[in-house]
Amino acid sequence: MSLERVETVLRTWLGIEPKSVGAALFRGAVEHEVERTGAGDLDVYATRIEARGDDAKALARRMLVHETWMFRYPASFQYLARIARERKAGGRLPLRVLCVPCSTGEEPASIAITLADAGLDATDVVLDAFDVSTASVDAARAGWIGAASFRGFDPTSRPDAIQLEHGRYRLAPALRARIRYGVRNILDPLHGDSSERYDVVFCRNLLIYLTRDARRHALEEIARVLDDDGLLFLGHAEVTAALDQGFAAVEAPGAFVCARSTRGAPPPLRVRPAPASAKRPPAVRARRAPVAAAPKQAPAAKAPAPVAPSPTASGLEEARRLADRGYLEPALALLEDEVQAGRVSAAHFHLMAVLHHAGGRTGQADAALGRALYLDPAHYPALVQSALAAEARGDEAAARRFRERAARAEAQGGGDPR
Repeated sequence: MSLERVETVLRTWLGIEPKSVGAALFRGAVEHEVERTGAGDLDVYATRIEARGDDAKALARRMLVHETWMFRYPASFQYLARIARERKAGGRLPLRVLCVPCSTGEEPASIAITLADAGLDATDVVLDAFDVSTASVDAARAGWIGAASFRGFDPTSRPDAIQLEHGRYRLAPALRARIRYGVRNILDPLHGDSSERYDVVFCRNLLIYLTRDARRHALEEIARVLDDDGLLFLGHAEVTAALDQGFAAVEAPGAFVCARSTRGAPPPLRVRPAPASAKRPPAVRARRAPVAAAPKQAPAAKAPAPVAPSPTASGLEEARRLADRGYLEPALALLEDEVQAGRVSAAHFHLMAVLHHAGGRTGQADAALGRALYLDPAHYPALVQSALAAEARGDEAAARRFRERAARAEAQGGGDPR
């Protein structure tokens, strides 16, 4: 009963689904916090948690601690740099960016370096970084970056940005000064003044841990503080959830970025016409996410130039390239040809599931997910998407099981976005 009291606080106050990390990890985190706080037993600890203070936040931090590192998903930062340069060239500054949750600071540090490299001065940027954990915010504000946070990035190559102090690496003072840190619960208003909105929001690898209601509320709050032409950067397994909430996928391979609609109403997910190189034309119209009041249709965009096939890409790589460019049905046709030729993997079927989902074909998406998990029961993206699909059809027990499996897969290094 006491453990259920703890679960209730996490769900209702912080929006966290305890079983999203796995029952064993959740119980272990609670047991550790009972000992750390000196509560003595679970009943006393549950009472302290119900006060909704630092003890509850500390438990959430211990549960959700996952790997974070500098320039995670490099394509995201390359796309951010492009946006920053375009804004500077057009005189549309300052660029307002929000990072939530900021964890221990690697992500806002990466954002600050990226914007500086793009030529934006301190006065050109407003960069806010929020986290529900006071301890995480304090660590981020201090600017220390552990050696494990550098993967494929040599900190010694950037002495202007990353400095060595007493044998440890630290974000340079000038860059630290660009970041405004704060303690915020994403279920509370992120910004009290709706007239001041962000151009870019980074919210990566949080939504998958939230309850369905909390995830919907978080995306609604992000949409509220995001400018009409703003961009939302997500974790690779979270894009589907944003599309269901009315965001639109953006053509940015590997960046996992979505666009907010204009005038507060979700736009359609556009399915582009087939390029000249595609074997089959698109046959399914784009699905529009449910909205309270649909806006007037904007004039149709001009068809993009044909995309030539890559002579060296595999069928799966070519399908991803087409999908990233917005050619959803040709990508699906290519994947189906791959399956007919016997060239299949969990990644093939997961991408097929994503494309079927975008086309509104829920049954076919579920079937493709099932085949992906048959081939690789620990395929993390397929497990996360399966959890979201189970939630959408109201099967909370199945969603919980998929979340637990996804947590185990991620812990074992199975969180590869590709």
